[in-house]
Amino acid sequence: MDERLERIQQAAAELARKIDAPLEFLPAIGRAAYDAEPQIEVDDNEYHFVVVERGKETARLVFRDRADILYVIFSGVTFRMAGSYELEHRVPGQDSRRLLFARQLELMRQLDPSWATKTEAEIAEILRQNPYVDT
Repeated sequence: MDERLERIQQAAAELARKIDAPLEFLPAIGRAAYDAEPQIEVDDNEYHFVVVERGKETARLVFRDRADILYVIFSGVTFRMAGSYELEHRVPGQDSRRLLFARQLELMRQLDPSWATKTEAEIAEILRQNPYVDT
């Protein structure tokens, strides 16, 4: 395995331990991914976050900074964790995103306060376009 992939894998595993993230929530690093499972690749001085579904690439994000790809990895990991949390703690009549977003922010804050700030801005944009709907 490429040394840069090993460093990403080690950093991701360490961050996952900080928030008790299931390792199966991490993308494939240094191995081929299953359908629609993200995988991390390196090329020259770049890190690639790639999603392939049914043999066809559906997404590719490219980063030069390792911290940026770790942010994207854990944005996805914390979203999955927050989704699981919301399902277990659902509040009838409340927009499920209220609990999901709050939990995701809490997890991102544990990893890196600047990541929580960035996630908060992304959530604000989502809510600007699609406000909460409580019934």
